[in-house]
Amino acid sequence: MLEEAKISLRNSKIFFRKMISEQNMKNMILLHGMSFTSNNWVQLNAFQTFANAGFNVYAPDYPGFGNSEGNPEYQLDSNFSNGSKFILDFTEELKLSKSNIIGPSMGGGIVLRTLIDYDIISSGIVIAPAGIQQMIKDLHKIKVPLLILWGEKDQVINKENAKLLLGAVPESTLVMVPDGGHALYLEKPNIFYSEVMKFIN
Repeated sequence: MLEEAKISLRNSKIFFRKMISEQNMKNMILLHGMSFTSNNWVQLNAFQTFANAGFNVYAPDYPGFGNSEGNPEYQLDSNFSNGSKFILDFTEELKLSKSNIIGPSMGGGIVLRTLIDYDIISSGIVIAPAGIQQMIKDLHKIKVPLLILWGEKDQVINKENAKLLLGAVPESTLVMVPDGGHALYLEKPNIFYSEVMKFIN
């Protein structure tokens, strides 16, 4: 069952949605993009889809977005290090060991920085992530499998960044989606789920 909850991180109330089951042993964290919230994953039926695949699913509203209070300590900076600090705190508070994590755009930038900064994630999936140029020198530090999804018709972030990311991260796989735009997971959910399931299985 999809539940809504709040936790306190660094004195801020953080809202998140979750779907957990006692028989599911793995965790999936879903981040959102700049103009979105965790509710977009509800609309995509992501909770049920990943729960059916054996995951406990958690999707926070990033601090200052949706129903989560803002916090200067999590204020997004150009290299997303405050974002990775948030993921560290969120996973520690909820005791989510070795989770898988998905992030589009801004959320993708947070995923990349988290994979650079901490050894707390089993695998990452990014959809046209922001901030690649700012992190380029550090991307080689990512040691877990990374799936990169990018729409061929992305008008927001230059798709040349996809090749930069692929070249920089040792265990990475790139899927360019024909006719896909920037938020291709919303536009082409069937392709998104199909590629993610192939990757996580």
